[in-house]
Amino acid sequence: MFLLLVALTSLQIIVISNFLLNANSLNLSRHRHAAASVGTKVYIFGGLYNDKIVSSMHILDTKDLQWKEVEQQGQWPCARHSHAMVAYGSQSFMFGGYNGENVLNDLYSFDVQSCSWKLEVISGKWPHARFSHSMFVYKHTIGIIGGCPVSQNCQELTLLDLKHRLWRSVRLEFMNKELFVRSTASILGDDLIVIGGGAACYAFGTKFSEPVKINLVQSVTMSENHLPPQPEDVSLESNKNNADLKTETSLSQPWVIQLERKYAKFGKDILKSFGWLDLERKVYSNEKGLCICFPVTENFSELFHEKQLLGKDFERSEENNLTKGLSLKDISCSAALNLLKEHGAKKLINVAFEAKKVAKSPLQRMREDITSILKQKGLPEELLDELPQK
Repeated sequence: MFLLLVALTSLQIIVISNFLLNANSLNLSRHRHAAASVGTKVYIFGGLYNDKIVSSMHILDTKDLQWKEVEQQGQWPCARHSHAMVAYGSQSFMFGGYNGENVLNDLYSFDVQSCSWKLEVISGKWPHARFSHSMFVYKHTIGIIGGCPVSQNCQELTLLDLKHRLWRSVRLEFMNKELFVRSTASILGDDLIVIGGGAACYAFGTKFSEPVKINLVQSVTMSENHLPPQPEDVSLESNKNNADLKTETSLSQPWVIQLERKYAKFGKDILKSFGWLDLERKVYSNEKGLCICFPVTENFSELFHEKQLLGKDFERSEENNLTKGLSLKDISCSAALNLLKEHGAKKLINVAFEAKKVAKSPLQRMREDITSILKQKGLPEELLDELPQK
């Protein structure tokens, strides 16, 4: 230490001393916080201090090594720890964390010019809530990988397309062997390098992940196989960059109907009553849970046109029948379509296509498992006929 101080100039010693004193005066001691650098400044939010979860934000100017606390402006995030932050342009983005009671899945952006936070509303299938995850930036995409709870976040790389403001996800089959908790995610060319991570837990024991390299060109391409969700009345001419838009928006594409959450039950009842609900796909929330998306059949897609105005012959009496306790079956198809339009229904391409898992009986599962064993051992599948049927 003495030799180090001798090597430093008097000015350097003064700068370092002021930096340490300034940091101590702002009470910056913390862990499990998140940080991101924009330009020459480092932005730090949240974390744990003496077992207290904090919501303060500080800026470190690397030019003069001076700290500054940010005054609360805009939609200030709640206190949290084990969250993640990345920088993109003149903004930093923060996702998830733990606030002491709940695991979070909110996304905030911080504008360095106005020094204010904003709660983001993004289209697409929202990521699972998580903490102790990793974030990265690749071109115009922000990525999220790993985190706790492990069971929900394994095998998935979540991508936020900042150009279209759309969530996408890619399934990575090999990730069921890894445990990306508190790991580091770095970009090297077109590759994502994930190093370390793991945990000691009574549920799955002690496990630490091996370094992993993921090709992001392939992953982003896989996630972009579908176009961003667009209302049906968007002009095709405004999408000059999408040469294949006409083929992508054909009726063979899976569609969903988006409704505000307060109208979700009413809309679902209509869709089910007329056989328009696609039972092979999952219902999911959109727009940070403010809207619900219902998968619909191709037949419904042919009938429902948002640009079409409500007909003059719309039978108000049929709508009033609903308030009299009559069944939805007592109204006409056209009246049902108009009711959906009146309640703000929008038809979107379902980029977050997810099929329902078909429940299998114990006998089906047993037969599948034994079939696999027979193939591995090179035994004839006719042996399946000797299995008990109950």
